Amino acid sequence: MTATQTLLADPVNFLRKNMLGLGPVLDDPPLAMVKPSGTVTVKLYDLGELLRDGGVPAVRSRNRKGLARLMPSTNKAHWEKAVDYYSVVPAAPGDTETFEAYICPYATDATKTKFLGTAANFMFTGDMNGCTFGVGMPNANGGVLVGHANAAGSALDDNALSWDQRLAPQQAAQKQGLAANNVSQMMVDPAVYRAGELEGSLKAITIGIRVNGEWSFWYQHQNHDGMNGIKMMALVPLK
Repeated sequence: MTATQTLLADPVNFLRKNMLGLGPVLDDPPLAMVKPSGTVTVKLYDLGELLRDGGVPAVRSRNRKGLARLMPSTNKAHWEKAVDYYSVVPAAPGDTETFEAYICPYATDATKTKFLGTAANFMFTGDMNGCTFGVGMPNANGGVLVGHANAAGSALDDNALSWDQRLAPQQAAQKQGLAANNVSQMMVDPAVYRAGELEGSLKAITIGIRVNGEWSFWYQHQNHDGMNGIKMMALVPLK
């Protein structure tokens, strides 16, 4: 099966084994790209060759079981596994293996929302390294409103004592923006996905999946370390 066929047949398994990102042109799709149904026709673009040519490895944490869990962390062959890395990009006329997706838009210092209905089984939003994503209550038909909040202008300057202190006002403003739009039932929050010593290189790649009429939401917790490559540490469900 091709990557697209695998994604469409078993989305969660695909997301556990392949890294994903949203092409920047889809951060806030132009109106001409959005169909009356609210969806955009997209495809997967394989970034593997580009990364390999640049000497940037893409790996994921292995699902270690049994004796494998006892191996030392320095033995990367037992703790990491090479993966394919795809970007979701707009499809061009004549492209094959395309599919429909909702795109929740992103804009600096704004809260953007998108209603997810039945016209597609996937939702993507811009890669997040400080933003907050929120989900509202589903309606009787399973549709749900989602939002992507950015309040970078509320962050303190770099002279703040810690990363937490510097971004605390931004995080609070983003949560307020989502709450004001009734999309704060579940959130992907930078206080969680950017916590720890690696915070400067951590991202959340948030995806919505519609199965049997119900939307669920997940994010890939990724570490984009310019020196050591790109690593998917976990696929995390929103609850």
